[in-house]
Parts: sequence; structure tokens; C-alpha cells
Amino acid sequence: MERVVQQQTQQVLEKADVEWSDISTALDELAHAIESLEPHQPMRDVSRQLLSISNELGAQIVGFRSKLVGEVCGHIARIVKVMLRDFRDVANELLPSLANTAKGASGAVRQPGAKLFSVISEHVRYDLQMLQRIFVRSPQEKVRLLLLEQIALILSCWRKEEIAPYYNDVLNVIQRGLLDSPQQVRSFSRDVFCSFSAQWEERITELVDVPSAPSRDLLLKEKPHAVISLAIVKKYPELQKKLKRTDSSKAIAKQRSLYKKSASIETQEVEILVATPPEKKRLEQGKDISRSPPPFQRQLFQDNENEQQPRPRKSGLRPPSASKIDQLQSSSSRLTQPSSTGIPVPPASTRPEDAFRRSSCIEMKAEGSKIPPPSTKSPATRARSVTRPAVTSRSQDTAALESKRSTSLRRPQEGISSSMNSFKYDMKALQLPTYAISLKRPASVSNFQRPNLTMNSRYPALTMSFQH
Repeated sequence: MERVVQQQTQQVLEKADVEWSDISTALDELAHAIESLEPHQPMRDVSRQLLSISNELGAQIVGFRSKLVGEVCGHIARIVKVMLRDFRDVANELLPSLANTAKGASGAVRQPGAKLFSVISEHVRYDLQMLQRIFVRSPQEKVRLLLLEQIALILSCWRKEEIAPYYNDVLNVIQRGLLDSPQQVRSFSRDVFCSFSAQWEERITELVDVPSAPSRDLLLKEKPHAVISLAIVKKYPELQKKLKRTDSSKAIAKQRSLYKKSASIETQEVEILVATPPEKKRLEQGKDISRSPPPFQRQLFQDNENEQQPRPRKSGLRPPSASKIDQLQSSSSRLTQPSSTGIPVPPASTRPEDAFRRSSCIEMKAEGSKIPPPSTKSPATRARSVTRPAVTSRSQDTAALESKRSTSLRRPQEGISSSMNSFKYDMKALQLPTYAISLKRPASVSNFQRPNLTMNSRYPALTMSFQH
């Protein structure tokens, strides 16, 4: 029956315009027919029948239809599990196709082929010399890696007597893999070499010289407890000392790099957390730009000879000097001297700044033709009734001086026309802070109001006005 099925399958596979579903169905029927055979029936006849369609099977394994490739590999794996070692001749014919499955661009083609190859390597004892020739001739990295995986599986599944005839072929594959250019192939070859040397421990003295010097160093580092590593250390003890020195130096270098990295991270954190302005703004902020103090913190008096020199600004008021007090008294006395026109005139001076001050020093305006009668109270009584508000921000000396100046200004002005009920006097020559004092003269003393004190920081002039 299986012969009939095999003939039908061969006819289907040989057709050029056959549907891929028909191929899958034919192989499924063939696998089912082989699985239904009795155990006592010989498999050699089945192997010969399958050998006649091995080329068609190989073509379907490396096909471009991923679904068909997966189904074909699955059906062949079912046949392999039934025939076991009797599938040897067919496996030898399928080896090139199985190796070429690694070239597939899609994983749907590579994975079924690798799975079928693993099933064959586990159950079938095929020709390892042919596998070695494929490895040497193949330029693809994936193909060589797939063949090395089969060598590792063979070392774990085959008996030592079954591998012994192919000892040199397997060793040649491993040695070439140790010197291969791709790092992944070299790494897997070292693993396979450790398994191979553990299986042939009686030949360990020969296997010590198989790997190159870099490969020996890597074996000692990656597999320190393997049989081949212990043999290398026994034959080359200086390699272990060299490896220890290298490890210590690498550890020190790693610690240094970690320390530098941590230091740089801390510095970056500080830079991120502390916001600093750009360099230009920092320079501008570093300049000594002091704001002008409030009016009550200015100095009341300054020496005229030092007006052109900048003075450091202080937060308090300094007491007036003796020269300033004399200057204030002389100015107050000049206000009491009468003139022919009834208007007080400041003394003549030859300096330009005094001429500038004279131009706007005294202004008197008559507000009405009705002249009020002079007050009958004495100056002392008027001084007691008209009190100046205390300024808490000045010092005691300054407050006393201003009280004296206000008293002198409130004395009866001899020679001044009684028709004048308001006047202004520019005190810029005295370098005084700006005040504006308004005195309202009521009809009676009991209703006399306190003077209003205001300050003007732009035009330093003392202005007082007496009004009804």
C-alpha cells in the first residue's frame, strides 16, 4: 500500500503546474501510510522508495511558500520518527537542502527547516563527513551556525562509538568555528569544543593545542571549570596568572569609570538643580548698582567744596556741622533785613552758582488788598502755640536744628510789607532736603492748625507759605 501511495506522491511532486495544497495533501497521505506500517515490516524498502523522490522533497523544503514549507517539514518529521536510522540514505540526500533552509529571508522558512534538521540529527545517524564539507564550503554565517548546532546535538544524542569514525571531521568543524570571523560562531564553537573535549578526555593533551591563544584565554575566562580549561591551566600556568592580572586591572578600570561616571552625574544634577543666568546677565548682576535711598535717609547737609566728588550713600542722617549751623543762622538773619521794595533780597555774591540761586531764590505774591492787623501775641506765645510735628526718622541734633530754623522764620519780619501774606524762599544754597511746609493763619490762635510737612525729592527747595 505504501508503494502505491509513494508512486502517487511522486507523480504529484513531478508535476510543474500542481497546486501547493495538492503537494501537502500527497505528503500527508504518504506519512500516514508509513505510520500505519506494522513494526515487523522492513523499512529498507520504504527508504529506497523515498530515495527516489528525495530531490522533489528537497526542493519543497527550500521553497518560497512558507506555509507549504512548514507543512512539508512536518510531514517529513513524522516519517523520520517512524523510520529512525533507516532514514539515513534519504537524510544524506536532504543535508544540502536542510542546511540551505538557514538562508531563508523569512523565519517561517528557517524555523521549520531547523526543527526538521534537529529531528534528523537526533534520530538518524547520517554522514558527518558530508556535513563537514558543507560547513567548509558555505560562506553564510547562518548556515555555519546551524551546522554547529547540529554538532552540539549530535554530541549529546549519539554514542561515542557512533561519532568516533567522524572524529577528525567533527574536530575540523570545531577548529574552523573557533577561528571564524563572526563572534557568534566563535562563541558557540567554544561551547561545542568544551563538550567535545569532555567526551574525549583521553585525548585532552592533544586538544589543548587546538584552540589559538586568544581562544584559550576566552576559554579560561568563560569556562574556568571545564575539562579543557583545567588542562590548559595545567599546561600553561602563566595564563592563569595573566588572567588574574588582567581581571584585577579591568576591575580597577571599571571602578574608576564608575567613579568618574558618578561624579559627572552629580555635577550634572547640581547644574540642573541650580539655575544660573547666562554669563552676560551674571556680569550685569555683579555690578554695584545701588538704588537711591528714600528721602528721609538722605543727608541734610553737604559741603559746597565737595559737591563734585561722589559720596557713598548711607542709610542714616549725620548731625550738622558747625559751619552749616552758622550758615543757617546767617541766612535766617538776612531774611529779617528790610529792603526798599519790601522784598527780601539775598546778599550779593560773585560766584556763578550764587548768581543762579539769586535768580530764583525769593518770590513773594500778594493775594489781597486787605491787610490783616498784626498779632498782639508775643513771639514766645506764638512759638508755643505753633509747634512743629516731630520726625521720628531724624536724629536729635537734626530735629533741634530744624526747630531752631522754624522758630527763626516765624519771628516778626521787620520791614516786610504787611500786605504780603505768603512768601517762598529757595533754600537750595543750604543743601537742605526738600520740604513743603504750609502754615494757615486763622482768625484766632485756638484754631491754629499744625504745619503740613511734605517732601519733594526732585527739586530740593524749602517752601513755606502763610495763609489766612
